Amino acid sequence: MSSGCYEVLSSVFQRVTDREFRRLKIETLNLAGRYFDEISRRNFVQATSRELAKLLVINCGDEMAVQVATTVLDYINRKDLCQFLLHSLFTGWDCPDSTRRKSLDTNKAQPVFEGATALATGWDCPDSTRRKSLDTNKAQPLFEGATALATGQGTLKCTKCRVTLDMVKWTLVEPFTCIKNGNCTFRIAIPGAGQYECSRTCVRWKAQGPVTVEYRYSSWSRYSQDLEKKNYMIAGPLMDITVISGAVEEIHLPHFICLGSEDILVSNFKVLHVKDESLISVNAVCGANSTHAWLQKPSFSLKGILYLIRSYLCTSIHMQVLLFRVFSAANFTLHVYLVPNHQPFIDAVEMQEKRQGSIRIYKPAETEKSLHIRKSYSLKTLPKVTVIPQKIKLRYISSGQIPPFFEVYSQKVNPTLSLFLLSDEEELWKTEIRPGDCQRLSFEKSEPEGACFLQQHEYSVTERLSMIQPILRQLLQKGVINEEEQEMILQKGTRIEQNTTLVSLVKRKGSQAVQELYRVLQDCDPYLIEDLERS
Repeated sequence: MSSGCYEVLSSVFQRVTDREFRRLKIETLNLAGRYFDEISRRNFVQATSRELAKLLVINCGDEMAVQVATTVLDYINRKDLCQFLLHSLFTGWDCPDSTRRKSLDTNKAQPVFEGATALATGWDCPDSTRRKSLDTNKAQPLFEGATALATGQGTLKCTKCRVTLDMVKWTLVEPFTCIKNGNCTFRIAIPGAGQYECSRTCVRWKAQGPVTVEYRYSSWSRYSQDLEKKNYMIAGPLMDITVISGAVEEIHLPHFICLGSEDILVSNFKVLHVKDESLISVNAVCGANSTHAWLQKPSFSLKGILYLIRSYLCTSIHMQVLLFRVFSAANFTLHVYLVPNHQPFIDAVEMQEKRQGSIRIYKPAETEKSLHIRKSYSLKTLPKVTVIPQKIKLRYISSGQIPPFFEVYSQKVNPTLSLFLLSDEEELWKTEIRPGDCQRLSFEKSEPEGACFLQQHEYSVTERLSMIQPILRQLLQKGVINEEEQEMILQKGTRIEQNTTLVSLVKRKGSQAVQELYRVLQDCDPYLIEDLERS
């Protein structure tokens, strides 16, 4: 077993959410289950991220394990981690928290395992019978999308605007993250001159030297009404950006406007700049392509991309189709949403459905073409079942609002169903739902109480927990930590550092360890836990 491949896969799997990890295990078993013996299959259900990586590499080998992982990550809509995985393997880079660092010069970097170059560029291993030209322009990737993933060049499914994609090669960077008061803050440390893309937010940066930047998503809510009155449509995320050190030459902010139509003018793109509540301005951008609009030598604070609407009928946007199985409704019920290709919109819908006990059905989500604001779209099924309403008129919604949805109902509990999104009989998207896609499997159950608590209140626990020694003693007695780990935690200089180290350590041990920590916290500091659960 290649330790390099195993370590990179482990690190990638640790970066998915609990829900995504359960889905990842389901799809991995579906795709590569034939390679696993009965014992491995049983271990699969309860496997942690490191155990899953080990099972994959041992049973499938390095190259097959990577191909399975990239396919499944793409299937669950984590293309950012596909990119990070292939980039790490191809260049020999480890993850941001690793102690190993390689040169950015990929000519000097060594692949993590023999054959990693083949996965990223289409080259075979030295002992392969297939041989390619040394001209990498002629080399073909082993699976569709491998080259784009390795170089950081994203692609859009939209057939209208592929020609306007940015052909600059962007180095994908996995950011450090910190959760504070429920908000995720990202930080990247750009090591030198070049073009970089954040794998989590798709924000891009050009720099002439080392730069450290901190940024997070912010809410459009306090500005949206005034902007709509002036015919501006929110076209991407609002980012709160701070440069810690160095200087940024260009920032490229993502948007979801389709540039394929002749009526779409780059000059209609604007950027909202908020210095403070008394200094709010709307300025021109320096340029735009199908995925990003950019500014040169920017000053930073709150920034977000806007689009000046001349006519709603001429405005089309890149969309995703989100599917949810609603277990609180009768028999077999789906909710089908049309959502802008923008993570805050997607998160708002997922949160709404999660409250109802629904589960998302992960299928390819992007439509073949962009959709027009104020145009009607219909959803058809085979075999024919009830769909309400028959048509939905696409309308602009503000970030965080919940869009209307199609409700699909069948008297059969687990049917095989084909879905088609149509515009005047033109097919824009299709998929097939099979019985196994939307059942509550053994690891699709609700998250344990402790995991939910820690996910919501991790920052408050690390800030407010005062007496750590009784907690460590109980965790030691229960076997959650050992004496060396206890000593390591106590050697940390401050109370908050001790608390943070404890929580991080337990989280890495899996959901059972987190549940034990939750029980110990209830026993040792019940008033704190009660106060946090009421908040």
